[in-house]
Amino acid sequence: MIVEVWSDVVCPWCYLGKRRLDRAVRRWQEQGGEPLTVVLRPFQLAPAAPLESRPLTAEQPASIEASVQHTPETTSGCLTEIARDHGPDFTWRPAWSPNTFQAHRLLSLALEQGGPDLQWQLSEQLFRAHFGAGEDLGDRSVLAAVAERAGVSGAADFLAGGRLTGAVRSALTEGVVSGVRTAPTFVVRGRALAGAQSVRALLDHFGAAAEAADAEGDEGVRRYRLARAMLDVGDPLSAADTLRPLLNDRQVPADVRLLAARAYFASAQLESAKRELEVFLDAQPTDDFAHFLLGRTFERLGQDGAALRAYRLACALGTAPQYRTAVDRLAGAVP
Repeated sequence: MIVEVWSDVVCPWCYLGKRRLDRAVRRWQEQGGEPLTVVLRPFQLAPAAPLESRPLTAEQPASIEASVQHTPETTSGCLTEIARDHGPDFTWRPAWSPNTFQAHRLLSLALEQGGPDLQWQLSEQLFRAHFGAGEDLGDRSVLAAVAERAGVSGAADFLAGGRLTGAVRSALTEGVVSGVRTAPTFVVRGRALAGAQSVRALLDHFGAAAEAADAEGDEGVRRYRLARAMLDVGDPLSAADTLRPLLNDRQVPADVRLLAARAYFASAQLESAKRELEVFLDAQPTDDFAHFLLGRTFERLGQDGAALRAYRLACALGTAPQYRTAVDRLAGAVP
């Protein structure tokens, strides 16, 4: 059973949630529960934070995070519980307000290199660097050093490039369209539990998920719904990435392939859009919108003759006014 934890490395409540989750997983396993795999997913408390980190003011470290509305009593309790798992050398001295996007890229790299265990270890080191050592997690040299301590290889070269940038952006969009509004949020089989919940609440959450069917149904349905939501919020690149694993199957449902074509077209992946539309139209030759979208794709590829033929087919099959407008626009330009 997979536990997805939507979390940010500068969120003290995520740090506390990590401590409680560690204890809950151990207790669950001791009780003979279904094996758990914990995977971290990206959440940014301040996605618009500047790329160059800003020092925290004297007041901000005392309140932990200005954006988190908690009373002094709960804040004090959070610090006490985190400190209890560290031992006598525990310090609390966050000094920077960084943009955490690069840290999330690094966590994705750790997952790729060593699986959930390495990702979990890196997250611990990032929490300690930010909250305990006052290091700047917006500084790539700091991130590379933290990654090296955790056992992630090649971090400096990785951070200098752009690999996994798209994957992290897609995951951030997935969180938004899936309704994740709080960090941490624990998702198990489509069931979400928000906030740094108690060990008892986490155990109850695991138990309810273990007894229930997967709320999202099969993987294809989950990806289709997610991609459609991504298109609705204006992120076609993430939608295309979400659907891509489904498209190698020639038996993929036609509506999935058409949605992928829309995502490819909207993200300017025109050859991919053309390929998916042609496969779709082999199975659904009377779909007027697909012919129109294929025409738009051909037109953007500079293939006006093919575009006009597709537009005329759309006109013959449907009555949408934009079909006739497209034909009239190209009719005089194509010999």
